[in-house]
Amino acid sequence: MSTLGMAKCTVSLTHRAVASTESPLWPALAEYFGMEVGPVRTVRLSHVMSDKGDTRRQLIDRYSLHPPPYEQAALWSYGDFVFTPGWDIMSDTTKARQHGFQEVLDTEQMFIEAFDHIRQMRLIPPHWDES
Repeated sequence: MSTLGMAKCTVSLTHRAVASTESPLWPALAEYFGMEVGPVRTVRLSHVMSDKGDTRRQLIDRYSLHPPPYEQAALWSYGDFVFTPGWDIMSDTTKARQHGFQEVLDTEQMFIEAFDHIRQMRLIPPHWDES
């Protein structure tokens, strides 16, 4: 971030890593989707998701969804980059706070609100079931 009028322009990256395997976020998301939390599995999204287009089309038909075509829904290789960076992510929000950025978002609440929003837009099913 930079602030106009500062004698020195500094760059500070702030990041809250929530994708760790110990994160309390996973049980909360599993509960939201009506699922059990499973064991840790290391996967490459770009590989695992490469053949899921037909499954997505079945969900679209079953729940009358209005999403973009599967191929445009996500860039799975970006997810691979974000969730498996290959290096430790260490961050500190002190500098942001010192420059007036005091707002804090609860990660779990933010994800739940985002999923509620995309459900309302009919991009994901209204509920998950086994039938």
